[in-house]
Amino acid sequence: MNKYFYFGLLNKGSLGTKHDELVVAIDRFPVDILATNETWLREGEEARAPSVPGYRLRHAPRPHRSAAVAGRARGGGVGFYIKRAGRARGGGVGFYIKRGVSARLLSHPETPGVDQMWLRLCVNGHKLARGVRARLLSHPETPGVDQMWLRLCVNGHKLAVAGDFNIDLINSDSDSKKLRDFPACFKLEQYVKTATHFTDHSETLIDLLCSNLQLVNVIVEHMPDLSKHALLLCRLKIKKEKPIPQYITYRPLKEIDFEKFNFDLAATNWSHLISNDVNRIVEEFQSHVINLFNRHAPLRRCLLKVKSYPWITYHIKEMMKTRDKAYGR
Repeated sequence: MNKYFYFGLLNKGSLGTKHDELVVAIDRFPVDILATNETWLREGEEARAPSVPGYRLRHAPRPHRSAAVAGRARGGGVGFYIKRAGRARGGGVGFYIKRGVSARLLSHPETPGVDQMWLRLCVNGHKLARGVRARLLSHPETPGVDQMWLRLCVNGHKLAVAGDFNIDLINSDSDSKKLRDFPACFKLEQYVKTATHFTDHSETLIDLLCSNLQLVNVIVEHMPDLSKHALLLCRLKIKKEKPIPQYITYRPLKEIDFEKFNFDLAATNWSHLISNDVNRIVEEFQSHVINLFNRHAPLRRCLLKVKSYPWITYHIKEMMKTRDKAYGR
């Protein structure tokens, strides 16, 4: 999975729960960027989200409860709360970005009823705009989203849009037809063809992947213990650059033999510090101190390793994989 650029989408239904399940899912399907809906994270609550080894999380905090309209507040993230059927429902979006992938946030028009977040990447010379969004209203799109998609297409970006559009494409009603036709207006193709949201009584296709790049190996992987929504994965026909190893330089201060260190410190000739030239005093002092530490704690270079979860062993991962397969029987 490491030669080409992979991205995915998961409507998690709160990043504050089922941390190990998400970590194992990304370990099984190591995408370069994972878009996620329903973060439910307010400002300063990043610690509630799982820390995925080798990834960083970028998200926009959900609005405070006072920003919601009357009704029961759910969800969070970017955008607005919309009153619907007697309660307020929210979205919430973000990205898990793999270490070594360079991405920056793109500004976008504020669109009531739509949670959206956009990244700009440059992969082997290709300008790629990656968007995640959540549909909160009952009609397919709104002018703010049109403007964003059009702006990116006109500027020559390759576009990849993923999100929970909250409209079932399996249906044949007018809203479903509008949404099926909408990507073609921007010369995008919708690549997900099977159900992505599962309950005890229904299966619906509401999570979509749209792009003007060719997507291959589109996978719809439902893990019931992770989310009611399937994990969507796909590969872009773009080769990515090899990641640059990250090193740190440090001194092993804990290994210092303080008896020998103090002996050499006492034997140091500090007479050169007696001078009327302040610059010379600083240079001499710095030279003595550096030589002392070079002798007792020489610099070392170390390759940074990815943080791991020791309790998620190989056997635990295999048992979880077997469990997920059993759900499909």
